[in-house]
Amino acid sequence: MLPLMLASFLMFVLLRLAVKAVQANGIGKSLQGSCGSARQIPAGGHEVEDAFGRALACCPEDATPLLEARSPCALLLARAASGDLDAMTDQIVEHLRSHIPALVAAHCAVIERAPPELRRLAMADLVEDLRGMAAIAQGRLDFLAARRSEMRRSSMPCVAAA
Repeated sequence: MLPLMLASFLMFVLLRLAVKAVQANGIGKSLQGSCGSARQIPAGGHEVEDAFGRALACCPEDATPLLEARSPCALLLARAASGDLDAMTDQIVEHLRSHIPALVAAHCAVIERAPPELRRLAMADLVEDLRGMAAIAQGRLDFLAARRSEMRRSSMPCVAAA
């Protein structure tokens, strides 16, 4: 029990240090050590896709859950790029764009520096955090689909029963 608590505490400390390092560098600056090399977070619309690519490179064993998490995020970002959305959806899209790249960079830095016995735990944390982001995106996609369905029903002319 004690080794597990110690390992969890160590992972927490490592993750906090990595997040502080990312914040000190700022989004868009070169992040040393994230997934093997210094990378620039692009200013364009592909930063989330690039982040998922880096996550897949850091955690190839977790490809299936990472790809499942990427799908709703990519769908919501594509939907946002294709037209006008409400303010809440815009906020969620901006949240995904700003948080996923930083989250992946911080986790990859921890994964690379973690001792082998803690690396698997760090990978699982990354997958869980990305699943959380995917749940936010999926929730918004479900809301938009329900709203679109409601709008279609309300715009249909009422047909009187004969």
